[in-house]
Amino acid sequence: MAKRLQVYQTEQITVTFDPNLCAHSARCLSGLPSVFDVGRRKWIDAAAAPADDIAREADRVALCRCGGTRNQPFCDGSHLRVGFKSTI
Repeated sequence: MAKRLQVYQTEQITVTFDPNLCAHSARCLSGLPSVFDVGRRKWIDAAAAPADDIAREADRVALCRCGGTRNQPFCDGSHLRVGFKSTI
């Protein structure tokens, strides 16, 4: 079953999170921990950093290296399902 799209917004920016497409690489958590914090009930706080910083962080994506993604060319976490192991 598909999970719902999550929307977080301020007057300056709207941040959407689609758990069906996210690679769950935690890049956002390490890049802007004041904005992205899974310990909070509303885990994205779009007011916690300037909109430009959030947009820059949201533009970072992980590309698929295993070939199993259903969202080419982006990683969707399928490497876990197919048993892909990085050689680097």
